[in-house]
Amino acid sequence: MKPAVGQDRTAINDAADEVWAQLNHRERLALPSVGGERTVRDLADELGMSKSTVARAKDAAEAILAAALQATDDSAAIAAELLRRSAALADGTEPATSPSFSDTGGEP
Repeated sequence: MKPAVGQDRTAINDAADEVWAQLNHRERLALPSVGGERTVRDLADELGMSKSTVARAKDAAEAILAAALQATDDSAAIAAELLRRSAALADGTEPATSPSFSDTGGEP
């Protein structure tokens, strides 16, 4: 029997919550570059960060995603939810916890 759509959505959100918690603020903002939707240069310009900062965040986010999503059948849906959260964080429509000094390397 196939699980209900609501149950699928809950499982996807729960999995996305786990991955989101592993990412720091910069890594969350860099997710569109991991998904290939945006270039590092474009994100750096948009976010007011250096390209090297965004590139480091991208690399770290890729490693976290690779480890977290390799064993799940819903990896595409989870990745889509993470990208939605990243976009909401970047445009200020989703509340985010204040980044700590260690999350941002001392930069806003």
